[in-house]
Amino acid sequence: VDTLDKPGVKGRVIAINLLFTTLLEMPEAGGALVQVPNSQFFQKSVRRWRGAEVQALHKETAAEAD
Repeated sequence: VDTLDKPGVKGRVIAINLLFTTLLEMPEAGGALVQVPNSQFFQKSVRRWRGAEVQALHKETAAEAD
């Protein structure tokens, strides 16, 4: 699972299907689930990152699930 940043949307990828990619927004953005049409990934730039920030988000998500 990756984390990505699209213009106006920043979060963790939690599901991918044929039409949409579902993101869990970063906590500072409200933590909502956002569905991004997959066609947007071919029309705009996407920033992916890994590291401490992703691990911190994963820990927060795991804590919320408990």
